[in-house]
Amino acid sequence: MVEFPRRSIEELQARYTFEPELDDIYVEGVFDQEIFIECLKGTGRSDRVVYAIDTVDVSAETLEKYGLTSGNKQRVIALARELSTLNGDLKYRCVVDRDLDQWFGRLEITPRLSWLDCCSIELYFFGSIERIVVVAGRAKIVNFNDFHASFVSVLKKLYSYRLADAEMRLNIEWMEIDRFLTARGDIISFDGDEYIKRLINKNNINAVRDKFLESIEKWDATLDGDPKTFIRGHDFVELVAWSIKAFKGVKEIASASAFERFMVLSAKDFPAILGCIA
Repeated sequence: MVEFPRRSIEELQARYTFEPELDDIYVEGVFDQEIFIECLKGTGRSDRVVYAIDTVDVSAETLEKYGLTSGNKQRVIALARELSTLNGDLKYRCVVDRDLDQWFGRLEITPRLSWLDCCSIELYFFGSIERIVVVAGRAKIVNFNDFHASFVSVLKKLYSYRLADAEMRLNIEWMEIDRFLTARGDIISFDGDEYIKRLINKNNINAVRDKFLESIEKWDATLDGDPKTFIRGHDFVELVAWSIKAFKGVKEIASASAFERFMVLSAKDFPAILGCIA
């Protein structure tokens, strides 16, 4: 693959100053880029170009200027802030995931910075779980409602752990959850107590164990409503893949990468994704 030089922020400032009609979209990564491109195909909007943030040179100094850490999301936000000083009716958009930010009141308002309606772009496909796991994956699940409730319960617990970590600024190093999951009938059983125990030991945070558990309990009680607002995208994808395999489905497609390719392929059927940049 040919590598092209990354554009500087100064170049982009000039680009939109002299061509304000350009309807460019900047997203966090290549996967997000592919999703948006396919969505736009479904609307016939060939004039909108989608760029992954890696095509822009957002320096460490720029991130430091705004008190942002490294990472694609932070670079998109930094770009939005740098371009926000431009005047006029500009059309470009910078798009980022909500992640945990909405629960801490951190959805900042910056001109032409758009937040997804879900925690992350993967959650727009949340309504397709049965289609993927049971229909395409041929998982042996009889009562899908029971499966779905347990599926959401596991993801909610994992999200509450991350909220507690963020609240206490512990910077936890996480573990894969596969060995703590079991398929029982039509239900996913998650040994959360053992997972937390090992997580605390792994990260040497026994000194704040009680406060950590209290924070988890608080967040777990707080999370309510639309599951798409309290599920981490990566956890969602991994649990879908695990479910196909654990419930004796088609093992050849029981992988996170297979599910991701499905999402790209079917993205044009999910116009709601474009709602944040309408």
